Amino acid sequence: MTKDTKSRILIVDDDPDIRLLVVGILQKDYIVDTAENGKRGLEKVAEFLPDLILMDLEMPEVTGWEACERLKNDPRTNEIPIIVLTAKSGINDLRKSFDCGAVDYLIKGATMEELKLRVRNTLLMKEKNEQIREWKVRMDNELTLAGALQESILSTKPEYTDAFDVYWSHRPSIEIGGDVFGTVRCVTGRTCIYVADVSGHGVAPALLSCMIMALMSELLHTHHESPPSEICNKLESRFRTYVKNSELFVTLFLMIHDPPEDHWKCISCGHHGPLVYKDHQRIMLDELAGIGGFPIGMNFIPGSEFGHKDELTIPVAPGMTVVLFTDGVIEACDGKSGKQCGTDGVDTIIRGLLKEEPIHNLASRILPKMEFLGFCTDKDDCSIAIIDVIGIETTAISETVSPELKQMKDLASASREALTAAKWPQAASSAVEAFIVEYASNILVDGNIDEDENIKLTLRIYENYCLVLITYPGSSWAFEESLRQLYENSTESGIYSDENLTRISLIVDQVHLHRYGGRHWGIFQVNKKSNFTSL
Repeated sequence: MTKDTKSRILIVDDDPDIRLLVVGILQKDYIVDTAENGKRGLEKVAEFLPDLILMDLEMPEVTGWEACERLKNDPRTNEIPIIVLTAKSGINDLRKSFDCGAVDYLIKGATMEELKLRVRNTLLMKEKNEQIREWKVRMDNELTLAGALQESILSTKPEYTDAFDVYWSHRPSIEIGGDVFGTVRCVTGRTCIYVADVSGHGVAPALLSCMIMALMSELLHTHHESPPSEICNKLESRFRTYVKNSELFVTLFLMIHDPPEDHWKCISCGHHGPLVYKDHQRIMLDELAGIGGFPIGMNFIPGSEFGHKDELTIPVAPGMTVVLFTDGVIEACDGKSGKQCGTDGVDTIIRGLLKEEPIHNLASRILPKMEFLGFCTDKDDCSIAIIDVIGIETTAISETVSPELKQMKDLASASREALTAAKWPQAASSAVEAFIVEYASNILVDGNIDEDENIKLTLRIYENYCLVLITYPGSSWAFEESLRQLYENSTESGIYSDENLTRISLIVDQVHLHRYGGRHWGIFQVNKKSNFTSL
């Protein structure tokens, strides 16, 4: 309703004298129409599209109560306010009218001025409610946009180094929050891993998390020889330069590894410490207890800058697993009891998964496991990083070769021999060799790899499966899309149309493809006990 448009009022009453009286009172200020009973009133609503309805209660065919219920149960009309206009004044009639959806109640015989006031106030309330709904739609759209922006810069793609792998999982909340995380690799060979959480929910924290990510990338690349404490001091200074609201702050946990050192240098800025495991058991409980300085943005005390005293070290030891997470994970509440999962609860879940899941699946399995156990994980952003320290004995092959099929066949043969030496069945070892040759053939034909570029193959052997990591520059071969089309075009007998893809699909159990650092990455899991007799 605008100031230049008259509101439309429908009067539904079986008494013609009442209809005539009310029309006379309201027609100067409003567009007024009438209906002689409830049935006709329902028809008139669709024709007249009123902004307000004055409804009698006792009418033939369809009573005012029935008409109110129908209008309120119809999404097309449930926002139209209804004022009951009746001679009944009992409390039960009043209660029944409000239960049926009326917003006001006017006794027949009320003064002309009272009728005008109630109509005016009800229409003003309707206008305010419409403004609130429009504002909410705009806010929902802005939240969706902010959430999309936040999600677009948060990459959950794995990161692989010679010493450890990093796997990410992120699930945004219903109300967008301020989780931010990342892996930054510097020209010096340094690898930096961080998780951070901006206080609050909504557009401001989401956009602020984008700023934190940009600042962290800049600081870690620019100051690639600085210790964690110095990085955090610079972040604190930058944060307060840009953010003047003292209620906004950021918790942060930062880990830095400089090869060939055998440890991470770490610092906590108000963030809870990681969980560290070795041989499926949690370790370093005492070392990580009570760590954490001020959050970024709250270090107001002069002389309390971050220093070496705030740093700690975590060993880079083969077989270790380090789990970082934001507070949405440990603060997830049980749907029945309301009790938070807590650090101990998350620890129990992780130790169980470590015994039954391949390590590269762990990050993506923690939140589903929590939900299976009844914890609600949608109230706050939940971000998880799994850092898997690679054992020397795990990496059987890590070679870079020129883009030639012969070289890839040699690596495939070496992979078979490594698996055979690890006591894999001959059929499984040969299947991995065949897969590497088939995949290499495709990327060499379709990948547009220049002669002066290279292909790197890494083979990691675990107890019940192996991982084959193949990375190369150039154009990607749409492996997953090709497999999807292959399955869709399969015949009822199970014979596929492309023998090359068929062999790959029968060998590989899991496929993860992404592009990072100007190169394509393919990570393939092959299970030791799969049935390869059909190859």
